[in-house]
Amino acid sequence: INSLDDEKGEIYSVGLNAFNEENAKKICLELKEAYPNLEAYQNKGGIDIVPSGCSKGKGIQIIKNHFNIHHISGIGDSYNDIPLIRDSDCSFTFKSSPKEVIAHADYVVESMSDAINILLKEI
Repeated sequence: INSLDDEKGEIYSVGLNAFNEENAKKICLELKEAYPNLEAYQNKGGIDIVPSGCSKGKGIQIIKNHFNIHHISGIGDSYNDIPLIRDSDCSFTFKSSPKEVIAHADYVVESMSDAINILLKEI
């Protein structure tokens, strides 16, 4: 699209391609400063823009409350997944994930099957 005015209906999120991690980080910081009513989450070389208070972590909280779930696991591989990783009771990321993401996860795995095997051992 050329303009948000071209869109009909409500806009819930916007994704931007910043082309590389360094540029994405810079743009995220600029967006957060200029638009305090929005959240800008870096996704490696991209940016997810959503209303303030919206995150994958908030989604985890809503799902847990709505379905009365006491234990939920999550897996993510980029900066925009940090809220999900923090708010999951058991969290995973990959060895290839950025160091900042790895710092928040309970487990660092090679693959989804590794994460599933860990969860199956907990049952």
